[in-house]
Amino acid sequence: MKRSDVIEVPSLNYQTRRHLLNQPNLGIDVSLWQEEIDWEKVEVNYAMIQIRDFANENADPFFNTNVAGCMKNNIPMGFYAFSRATTMDELRQEISYIKKKLVDIPVTYPVYLDLETDFWTLNTDEDYSQNKDFFQYFIQTWEEEMKIAGYTPGIYCNMDLYHHLNEATDGMLENLSCWVAGGEYYDQIISPNDLSSLDISLDDKVEMRQISSKGVMKGISSDVDIDLCYYDYQEENPHREKTFYRLNHEIDVIKKIGIGIGIIYVSARVKLSCHKKRRKRRKRSRMN
Repeated sequence: MKRSDVIEVPSLNYQTRRHLLNQPNLGIDVSLWQEEIDWEKVEVNYAMIQIRDFANENADPFFNTNVAGCMKNNIPMGFYAFSRATTMDELRQEISYIKKKLVDIPVTYPVYLDLETDFWTLNTDEDYSQNKDFFQYFIQTWEEEMKIAGYTPGIYCNMDLYHHLNEATDGMLENLSCWVAGGEYYDQIISPNDLSSLDISLDDKVEMRQISSKGVMKGISSDVDIDLCYYDYQEENPHREKTFYRLNHEIDVIKKIGIGIGIIYVSARVKLSCHKKRRKRRKRSRMN
């Protein structure tokens, strides 16, 4: 694939976004590891729900109950899927699955593709520059498909992978919502009451931080990841750029359909004209 093949899509324009630098929204991310959750007791601003780990054949077994619990208790939702894609075909299969799972579900926060260290290891070597085109096409395909579907696209990863992948794509991650794991409190037991006393540094190009993998939360019997979001997605309704991008995409599709119909029409007219000419020649031949 050539660099010129990379899809050009509108940037989310990170620099114009409103931030909640002093009052980040508190959230959690949940999956089958938290098992049954008493959502009536959970006190958060939002929840990130796992759709599927694509190493498994089925969806997260608690996906439906977590969605229902959040909807019943008016907890805004975002979603993530643990990607195992290392080719473009695999990525498109994952995207298709994600879209189908989110039909008729109110999605307020972004939809994140969870990329782990093995994604980088399987797609690079000591000199990753030869893979830049693949990484760019991979990220932009995810971005484009999620925008067309009406969602805010995002990437979840740890801080090291974020920096490697952002460099390999010439800063493309800065055009998406990025949710980054790690930091000095990541392996510490954290409760919501502890947040005011923590000194958490913020990367100015990252919108969400997963600050602890050992969070304590009412209504959840096991450890849960604690997240802080520095952007108010509830105010982004609808996302103007996303709406305009989808409209432009639909217009392009209509244009292509129109061109196709025009070609069929012209082709039919040419065939009809040729048929009439043949009939006239046959008629003259019989008369002579």
